[in-house]
Amino acid sequence: MSVDTVEEVAEAEFGDARLSARLKKIVARLEDGPSRPFPQAMLSSKETEAFYRFLDNDRVDPERIIAPHATQTTQRLADSPTVIVVHDSTEVYPASADATGGFPKMSNGYGYLAHVSLALGADGFLPQGVVKISVPPPLDASAADQSWRERWQADDKLSRRWLDHAVATEERFDDQAVIHVMDREGDSYEILHALSTADSMFVIRLSYDRRVGDGQVLRCGPNDSARCILIDSFS
Repeated sequence: MSVDTVEEVAEAEFGDARLSARLKKIVARLEDGPSRPFPQAMLSSKETEAFYRFLDNDRVDPERIIAPHATQTTQRLADSPTVIVVHDSTEVYPASADATGGFPKMSNGYGYLAHVSLALGADGFLPQGVVKISVPPPLDASAADQSWRERWQADDKLSRRWLDHAVATEERFDDQAVIHVMDREGDSYEILHALSTADSMFVIRLSYDRRVGDGQVLRCGPNDSARCILIDSFS
């Protein structure tokens, strides 16, 4: 699949035409030098300043940047009766090891967490694009003092991103069958219940032993956790 990267974001709406035009210029520069640091990719100090002003604007967020690309991804899959959506999180480290860069502390330095939902066509399993991306807020240190029930009921809990993305994906592909693929962090009763209630299909890597019917238990111990996959369809 070959697409024009700049055109993929051309219809981004921020309520200001200047921001939309700036995004196209930024994407064009990053496409020419995706491995370059931002100041080098922007080619000049003026462009670099405009780039950081763009990111610092309150109207700019990941959802608005990705929205037109997500729409075109949906259109590319319009004729596919079944869509596979892979959900996962990745840690992004834009700052150097000896500087915070204004980012929260992560496992390997300062950065942020990005949760991404990538859509593939079931015929050929070719990636067609991202349909949703979110940047969850950093973990609140006070959460460590909460009970498990308080953490589970919190509206802003970090694990909710898996369910939020699954629900948004189902709404986007309303007339098509969606197979959700998640890593072991997606193994929670809340997510399994929501997907089963919505008659969704899923492939989830297990983190816990699960009863799968007739008294059988699918065990996920230290010796078989890498192979422990829960596959089901409630359609």
